[in-house]
Amino acid sequence: LDIVPRYYGERASIPGTLLITEATAVSLWAAGGKRTPVLETDEQVAAWKRVVDAVHERRRTHPYCIFIS
Repeated sequence: LDIVPRYYGERASIPGTLLITEATAVSLWAAGGKRTPVLETDEQVAAWKRVVDAVHERRRTHPYCIFIS
């Protein structure tokens, strides 16, 4: 979704902000549902890279992703 990088980018507007994203599964099996964020495929990793890039554009903000398995 195009709104996700913008959403996190807007929240990264204050330097030193620590952004904690929603829990993200390491596989579809671990996700337990179709609407759970997953980082398993190259496409999913590329989508999250857009989020991280949007946050890093704001400088001095640190994204943190909680992984579940």
